[in-house]
Amino acid sequence: MLPGTLDYPPFPRLTWEDYFWASEIVLPSWAGFWARGSEYGGARRSRLADGRMRPLIAPPVINARTTPGL
Repeated sequence: MLPGTLDYPPFPRLTWEDYFWASEIVLPSWAGFWARGSEYGGARRSRLADGRMRPLIAPPVINARTTPGL
C-alpha cells in the first residue's frame, strides 16, 4: 500500500490528495442518467452517466495540507 493510501474493505480505497481523501466508485443505480461533462455543467458535453463518481472526504482540519497520520 502506498503512503497516503487507506484500504479498509468494504470501503473503497482512499488516496490523500493534498487537502482531502479521494476515491472513485461505481454506483450502478446512477448509470443512465444525464451527466454534465464540462466543469461548469454546460449542456454542450452532456452524455449518459456510466455510474462513476468521485467522493471527496475532507479532514476535520480544513487547512491540513500534510497527510494525516495513518
